[in-house]
Amino acid sequence: MTNSRPTRGQGLLENFLARWRYHVAQRLLPTSLRTGNILDIGCGQSAAFLHTINFAGKFGIDTILTPTDINRATQDGITLTNIPPNTTQLPFPDNHFQAVTMLAVFEHIPPTQLPPLLKEIHRVIAPQGILVITTPAPPADKILRVMARLHLVSPEEIQEHHRPLSTPQIQTLLTTANFQPKNQTLTTFQLHLNRSIKAKK
Repeated sequence: MTNSRPTRGQGLLENFLARWRYHVAQRLLPTSLRTGNILDIGCGQSAAFLHTINFAGKFGIDTILTPTDINRATQDGITLTNIPPNTTQLPFPDNHFQAVTMLAVFEHIPPTQLPPLLKEIHRVIAPQGILVITTPAPPADKILRVMARLHLVSPEEIQEHHRPLSTPQIQTLLTTANFQPKNQTLTTFQLHLNRSIKAKK
């Protein structure tokens, strides 16, 4: 049976925290973009966020998708693609998406792979399109690891986290990928332990 949870593993607060992230992302995605396509990177087997958002075209990629996941999503009008682990190439044409999201995914990607991946994201976003990222702030790292030991959040997910990047480091990565600083907006949520970054092309 296909995994219906938003993340891998068990955690008492996983669904609640995922819904909070989805709400934050929803607010950052203007209605004017929703006649186009959205790509959710690290969509998970259930593609849960894509089921909550209204876009004309909904696409997701992940490294853990099964044929059953892909077929079920297709029946719901969502196109999922399984990609190899550690890839930085996106199998989409230039300017294909009005929005790209990375919700609780940034911290799972090795830092050396972030620059080429962000450049690929910039390539596939259409002019005036946006990238939305949610990722924990550095002070949250120790808290999340304690929560994982208590099974409040998924240990499988937290064990994969890399050292959290500071906000200036993330902004520098985005600037290097050609998202101009003036088009980057940062907000925090969950008592400043989580960040959302919106970058416009």
